[in-house]
Amino acid sequence: MTNCPICGSSSTRFFTSLNTPYLARDENYRIYTCSNCGHGVAVGRQDDQYLAEIYSDGFHHSTQQDTNDLSAPIYVNARQRVQWLTSMGLSGRLLDIGAGKGAFVEAAQAAFSAEGVELSEEAAAEARSRGIPIQSGDFLAKEDDQTTFDVITLWDVLAGFRDPRRVLAKCRDMLKADGTLIVTVPMVDSFVAQALKRFWPLMIPPVNLQYFSRRSLEVLGRKEGFELVGFELPSKKVAANFLCSKAFRSVGLFSFAEFLGKAVPAFPVSLNTRDIACVTFRRTV
Repeated sequence: MTNCPICGSSSTRFFTSLNTPYLARDENYRIYTCSNCGHGVAVGRQDDQYLAEIYSDGFHHSTQQDTNDLSAPIYVNARQRVQWLTSMGLSGRLLDIGAGKGAFVEAAQAAFSAEGVELSEEAAAEARSRGIPIQSGDFLAKEDDQTTFDVITLWDVLAGFRDPRRVLAKCRDMLKADGTLIVTVPMVDSFVAQALKRFWPLMIPPVNLQYFSRRSLEVLGRKEGFELVGFELPSKKVAANFLCSKAFRSVGLFSFAEFLGKAVPAFPVSLNTRDIACVTFRRTV
């Protein structure tokens, strides 16, 4: 185990271990938490080729990612998020990182000059086919074109990066002086995470490599020129069949999970297990 990717401490403790739920499910990960800031990190295979295989293996085709129906959960969540952002008085240019097939960018265009970047070429191409401005490629490899944004969002994305400090540093450089950064992240210090450990549904390496605590978020922001100005544990809409499938996958019942994914309708269910935080950072330097 290397030092904590947030605070740099070498004092860590073993939290749990598990095999990835993706592809052949034969890659093992050990999860450690930092004794100083409480941050959790997954140690195991996480190379670009492996991640590309996962994201091209139907990752964006689950019912939770369905963009064929404007009443689908992904659109309901997108519209609620846009409404929340505008209720804070935010406006101007917006960049969505990890934009998937573009549901949030599409919704955000009602209130912002919005665009996105997405690792999966397939997902980005589908978004562009619907007229949504999504670039494909690695956000961290994106060349600096001097464009600045008022708002940058990472919905359920920051946990997938190997180096969250590098992500925030790049976001800081792309934001205006008083710009706002919004992230949603899995909270390893939540009751659910501490109780379920390896069976926690958000324990899905390497899609999630980072598991945050309130303390690690504060440290992360401060080190990279941000002030944490908002912390919420909101509910979100989840497709019922996706929820059932994910619950059974988290305990290793993959065949049953696949059956439920097909048998249960995809109607939206409001869910809040208080283990996903929505965090607002304001650029300070």
